[in-house]
Order: sequence, then C-alpha cells, then structure tokens
Amino acid sequence: MARSAGHVDSAGRPRGSALFTAARVVGANAARALWAVLWLSLGYLALTPANRAPQVVNGMIAAVENGEPS
Repeated sequence: MARSAGHVDSAGRPRGSALFTAARVVGANAARALWAVLWLSLGYLALTPANRAPQVVNGMIAAVENGEPS
C-alpha cells in the first residue's frame, strides 16, 4: 500500500508520531528538558553530604528484604 507524501515525514514515520513515548504527551523538547531535570536532580541528591557518608549505601542495601522492591 503506497502512502501519500503528505502523511509521512522524511524518515518515513507518520506525521505527528514521536521518536519516544514521552514526547507524544508533552513534545520532544519538553520531554528532553524533563529528563535532564530528573537526572540532574538525582545527581545532586547522590552528592549531598547525607548520601556521601561512609556505609550509607551499604546500610540501604543491607536493609532491603528479600523480594523488595515489590
């Protein structure tokens, strides 16, 4: 079945389709910005003094029960 040129973009995808799921909801630029904010905040939280104390990560892992996270 041939597609008309007006219904596909240059990559052959249907017009309006997104490269990734999050971009379908908020748009590609907003989705990328949200991911950047997420990863930067996770990096910041990983480097805060409370998380850098000796044995903190070991204690969190040791406290996890079998089957967690559920």
